[in-house]
Amino acid sequence: VWQPPLSIVPCMLFLNCACFRLCNLPPYSVPMDLLSDNGARRLAAALELNKTLTSLSLPGSGLKAEGIKVLAKRLESPYCALEVLDLSPVRYVDDEAVKYLAIALHRNRTLKTLRLSKVFCTVETISSGPPTSSITNKGAQYLSQALQVNRSLLCLDIQNHNIGDQGAIFLADGLMRNDVLTALLLGWSQIGNKGHERLQQAWNVSKTLTTLDLNFIEQDSLSPCTETAADALHSRLPTVPLLGCNVKPVPVITTQ
Repeated sequence: VWQPPLSIVPCMLFLNCACFRLCNLPPYSVPMDLLSDNGARRLAAALELNKTLTSLSLPGSGLKAEGIKVLAKRLESPYCALEVLDLSPVRYVDDEAVKYLAIALHRNRTLKTLRLSKVFCTVETISSGPPTSSITNKGAQYLSQALQVNRSLLCLDIQNHNIGDQGAIFLADGLMRNDVLTALLLGWSQIGNKGHERLQQAWNVSKTLTTLDLNFIEQDSLSPCTETAADALHSRLPTVPLLGCNVKPVPVITTQ
């Protein structure tokens, strides 16, 4: 499959912007493994003048913290038009990278969807080597602080990271002070009993959240009381397809 050299990616972006505006073509997507941190600088330069492209997908790219930092700076611009930034499945996104995105979310007024779910373990990913980075409770804390002030983000997807109980508690605190977010995807994030209980409290408080994906919570740490609470939550939540996800749609809440 032909892949364009990095030197023409910004040109392709401008052409795609024009086509998207005139012909309503699909959003721009950079092929897997094409974009590095150096390429991100060129892409960011193109985005600086963009007024038409609203959705950008960079699946499985080689972006690390430095590349994310450059793109995040563009999200801070008052002229930013992006509504969807999809980096899933990410390979090298860590807490430092998330910090830059969280800072951008403090100022951004257009982004509605941010997807940072990590590569899921398959035969292919295992054979090519495991991802080297992950978002932990520190990154979750950065995102929690951003959620408390951001007034545009509707969907946050951070599945398959090492969020843990403490990270879930941070995110729950952010949700309690957020009146915009409608979907939080935390499946396969090593969340146990304490994190689940705090997220349940946030769910009870939130007036906007309609999708809370906690698939594959650490079952060994769940008490019978928590399982009952999860069943109650599931009865209140619709089972909906997770738009744009890179994984098969699943029930919104499950403890199995």
